[in-house]
Amino acid sequence: MKEIINENYNLKVDKLYENFGEIYFFVNEFKILVKKVTFDESTIKSMAEISNELYKKDLKISTIILNKTGEFVTKIKNEKIVLIRENSITEKVGLKNILEVFKLKSNSQLIKINNMEENAEEVDYIEKKLTTYNKEYLNIQSNIDYFIGLAENSIQLLGKSIKNSKKEDMGIIINSDDIDMAFEKEYYNPLNIRVGRIELAIANYIKWKIYTDYIDFEELKMIDQEKIDYTILLSYLLFPNYYFNDVKRILNNNKKEISIKKYTINNKKYINFLKYYINKYSYKIEKINNRYWINLQYH
Repeated sequence: MKEIINENYNLKVDKLYENFGEIYFFVNEFKILVKKVTFDESTIKSMAEISNELYKKDLKISTIILNKTGEFVTKIKNEKIVLIRENSITEKVGLKNILEVFKLKSNSQLIKINNMEENAEEVDYIEKKLTTYNKEYLNIQSNIDYFIGLAENSIQLLGKSIKNSKKEDMGIIINSDDIDMAFEKEYYNPLNIRVGRIELAIANYIKWKIYTDYIDFEELKMIDQEKIDYTILLSYLLFPNYYFNDVKRILNNNKKEISIKKYTINNKKYINFLKYYINKYSYKIEKINNRYWINLQYH
């Protein structure tokens, strides 16, 4: 790999490191990540251009490095790699950053998040996967029905809300995925740039804070000034995407089962926030069958 980088990039690699699944090296004190990708080259190009634009706006997002031929993707046999320069993974990201990123003009080459279909498929996949186990993953099996219940309510609410929505307001979001990574590391990864709804980005940020940090209610006042759909935001808050991501990693032997404990430990905090949100924005939220959720309380 070192020879491939030296041959294809205007960089001199003295030593490659591998740690926690990452391959990287250092140039002038910058950490350079070597990433294998499966995205189309046009998608990578759009991600690179948007990350460059964000970096110029003082968001310390990581940026994709051009190779010697002026391309962002380098092909090696049947694989594609990109080099990503980490500009910062310590500078804090807040709701203000998320709202500013969304204002950027979206790009048709980027991956569009279609949560209705993706969320339903994710629930089906996990349900089918767990039917192959009996005495394994008992912690997951003890609480999976509760989280699937949340997901089903989320999908139902999202479907009704999108149907009633006057327009599909899509923009640039940075899709966080692994809650056990620092939020900044996930947010500053240009390969996580997507096209999606601002309500999804806000909901993911809030859930991340609930499960790993604390909610700054003063910061959340910013959403009062935004044109958002509060019912759609509630539907995204209900969907346990981080839980499902962890379950999939556990079933694929990429995480320990104990990693889902944070969801049950912090469930009361999660429920209390939902009650606060619904009480504050009740006049802007549609009901389903005269209820906002079913079986919200975890037992």
